[in-house]
Amino acid sequence: MHGRHLTRRGTAWVFQMRLPADCGFSLRTPPIRITLGRIPKRCAQRAARVLAMGASIQLERMRRDMMTGQHNTNSRTEIVARLRSDAMALLPLLAGLDDVDRCSPSVPELAPRMVVAGLDGLADLACDRAQGGILARNQGKALEGYFRRVITDEATAREHLGEPPLPMTGSAAGSSTDLLGMFAEMAAKQDARAAEMAARQEAMAAQLAAMSAKARGPLFSQAADAYYTTLLEAHGPTYDELKYILHRKAVFLALCEDKPVNEYSQQDLQTFVNDVSFMPPNISKTEDYDIQDVRRYIEQAKTAGVRGIAESTLVNNYLGKVKTIIRSGCLSAKIPYPLENARIIIPKGVRKKRVRLAPDYESLNHVFAEGVASGMLTEAMLPLLGFLTGRRLGLLTFLRREDIIRYHGCWHIVPRSVVWTGEKFDVVPFKTDESLSGFVLHDILDRIGFIEWARSGTGFIFDSLHDARDPADNASKRMSRLFRKAGLDPRLMAKFHGLRHAKINRDRELKIDPRTIRLQVGHETADVHEGYGQVGMNRTEAQEIAEAPLPSEIDLSIFNKLDFAALASIRPFRGRPRKHT
Repeated sequence: MHGRHLTRRGTAWVFQMRLPADCGFSLRTPPIRITLGRIPKRCAQRAARVLAMGASIQLERMRRDMMTGQHNTNSRTEIVARLRSDAMALLPLLAGLDDVDRCSPSVPELAPRMVVAGLDGLADLACDRAQGGILARNQGKALEGYFRRVITDEATAREHLGEPPLPMTGSAAGSSTDLLGMFAEMAAKQDARAAEMAARQEAMAAQLAAMSAKARGPLFSQAADAYYTTLLEAHGPTYDELKYILHRKAVFLALCEDKPVNEYSQQDLQTFVNDVSFMPPNISKTEDYDIQDVRRYIEQAKTAGVRGIAESTLVNNYLGKVKTIIRSGCLSAKIPYPLENARIIIPKGVRKKRVRLAPDYESLNHVFAEGVASGMLTEAMLPLLGFLTGRRLGLLTFLRREDIIRYHGCWHIVPRSVVWTGEKFDVVPFKTDESLSGFVLHDILDRIGFIEWARSGTGFIFDSLHDARDPADNASKRMSRLFRKAGLDPRLMAKFHGLRHAKINRDRELKIDPRTIRLQVGHETADVHEGYGQVGMNRTEAQEIAEAPLPSEIDLSIFNKLDFAALASIRPFRGRPRKHT
């Protein structure tokens, strides 16, 4: 048997390994094949085991990244190139292991020293070759042959180890004078060789020092600025993430030393998490907040003995963004990311995310009634549309009237990723690609005349939201006010996003197929098989959603005979309400 990952091509050994489908590779992806050359079988088997282990580690990292949503799309070509580089670096060392059996000096005590010296030299050569060193590139073959002779040739080994040469025998001995002269000549050669080796070691040390200096990554502050610039150029100055990057950078530098990104350790991040967990919630939104006083705010909270920000904010908005900046800096410098496997412990006492309830039917009655009573289209229809479709608020904010179509005997909307506002293009705030899939409008929207009104014109359905600079944020604030006015306690009851949960709960009560529910609310399908066939819902699925029975506990008669044109013409009051004295 050659081994699990070893085969032959003529007289040469070849390493081969298939790429698993759960790492994103298809069945058509050809396996990894690396030619090891004409080397002993045992050496080839060892090389195959080492390369298989290296490939498995890389694939496991890819698999873990895919599960956490941080997948970096490593191609097969990149994996093969990395393994080929590893093979070229390790083959001389593996061949040296085969040479150990041929180490049989005249003095048995010399054998261990010969083996250790030769393998040490081959290991240093492998390390230098893996790092692309000049010495390995220019004199790699010569050094490989030399250190292998140190293992197998006693004369070379004695010269390398500084031991006396083998005694001369027979006619070659000559007179004592000739022998002394020969010893002197050999000693001179040995001194010259030692000087040459010292020069080589000095050159290698200088090269390693230069490589170490080059591997020094950018400072955290520089990496944060570069990442900010990347986001700014990609998304524009209105991108909401920009302000968070600037603030998290400032907080991190106020608590930790500014040093190269590849010099941060797991303990550095643990110390940062331990401290920043005491940050008072929303303190950055207060008028007298000063980023220079971050440490004072934290010390005051520590003295009071009360943890500040919640766990989700700590992990996602502080630790997560700091790690993203460090990773971005390492990638830009083409150096390893040192915190790949860092495990950060969340301090005891940090508040867990509070589970909020989805609005029940009684609560929905209050919300719908309060929305209709407002006299404005957004407040009246956006909650109902959220409950009937299960789509996120940001996406519904940008729906356009001309995108409502008749399909399979039902009314559909296919959202856009980018919309023209009349002055510029705006990117719709969608979360995933599945969020842009088409969804069905319930028949009740047709019966109350909403669809007829919407299709009678063009532009945004909820046009008043787009009077603000950030329509999605405007919608969120207006819905929050509406839900509070309807009597829903935000500490216990989910707000607009709870309508999405209420929709899913209702469809489950009706025993609607889970795939149909996922397609309607814009979730990813459960597996690859469900993605085959028609891209969206088929006719039966669409009609099931459009005709689904609505809860009898909800009074939907308040939506009958509404004047949608009149509701759309009313704009909300701008500015803060006046205080009555």
